[in-house]
Amino acid sequence: MSVCRDVLQRHGWDLEVSVQEQLNIREGRPSVYRSDVITPAVVNNHLEQRVFFSPPSHNYPRNGVFGLFRYVVSLLVQFCYNTFSNLLNFTFRLIQPDPRRFVTDPVRDVIEFIQTFEAKYGTEHPVFYQGTYSQALNDAKQELRFLLVYLHCEDHQDTERFCRS
Repeated sequence: MSVCRDVLQRHGWDLEVSVQEQLNIREGRPSVYRSDVITPAVVNNHLEQRVFFSPPSHNYPRNGVFGLFRYVVSLLVQFCYNTFSNLLNFTFRLIQPDPRRFVTDPVRDVIEFIQTFEAKYGTEHPVFYQGTYSQALNDAKQELRFLLVYLHCEDHQDTERFCRS
């Protein structure tokens, strides 16, 4: 427990950074959070400096009447495309509104998920935290425990077997 506190204090009580630091040390890798960044050497010798330049292609004249015509046509095509795209998006939103816009109660959503999960897959499963993600993260930080986040997807081919066993 004292080692955990020391590590957390050393990283300003940032749980993610502390865990990643400890995992890298155990695997023998250097820290990904090291602050000693090596700056590249600056070449001061003008003979060794290289400048890369790609000249523009001259397949068509950039100025004059052709350039103006090309600009106007490009502007009209872009305007028509944006207008059509916006009308299509607006129509689609009228038919099927964005479900993320509806405000829900996260705790109630978790309880409904647990009930649906148990009805479909049975009651033998790990204990689900009955609260919001931020509450679970805060509790894990206070109790100095790891937090496992399970993202459930009904469409995956292995979901049924995974949840039952």
